[in-house]
Amino acid sequence: MLSGGLKASFHQLSLGRALAELDDDSTNAGDAISDDSVSSTGVGVDLGAIWVSHNYQLGVTFSNLNEPEFEGASITTNSASDSYDISATDDYVMEMQTTVDFAISTSGKQLTLGMSYDTNSVVDAVGDEYQWAAGSLSYYGDTHFLPGLRVGMRQNLAGTELSYATAGLTLIKRLDLDVAVALDTVEDEDGEELPRSIFFSLAYNTAF
Repeated sequence: MLSGGLKASFHQLSLGRALAELDDDSTNAGDAISDDSVSSTGVGVDLGAIWVSHNYQLGVTFSNLNEPEFEGASITTNSASDSYDISATDDYVMEMQTTVDFAISTSGKQLTLGMSYDTNSVVDAVGDEYQWAAGSLSYYGDTHFLPGLRVGMRQNLAGTELSYATAGLTLIKRLDLDVAVALDTVEDEDGEELPRSIFFSLAYNTAF
């Protein structure tokens, strides 16, 4: 069976930029950005399709197909700007990103091996570049009383190039709890190594 879908997402962004000397006690960089920020709105359109068979499925998604553009802010400058060549304004464009997905499963779909890959990198509103590749193994039983389980790995192939180990469970077929922990570590001020980043997600799904 072939299915397709179209989604429109409304975005409101407030963008600001400032250049301040870190050793200037009279200047607060956060205040400088917020004082001169510019707000604008836009709609991003996503288009996707998926082919589902008995033991496999293959999908493709085009995110921000229309590439909405948001107004950038004029840079707030002080004496530090004398040493840098910075453009006065810089609009932000949500570039289109294509993602392909593939999954194979047992006949009853209790056990599934899934993979996804972003075919191109994009830059978000704060300049971070990302292009994700991910793989996961999940188990869903036939009863509401046993939780669904999943484990996986994902890596940003651009920008930070961080890798994450992921795990999650589904309770009563509806409540999803997921966590992702970076494999790279940093040292705190006491010399103790900690994951560079951790993500949590809690979601409840229902059909209507």
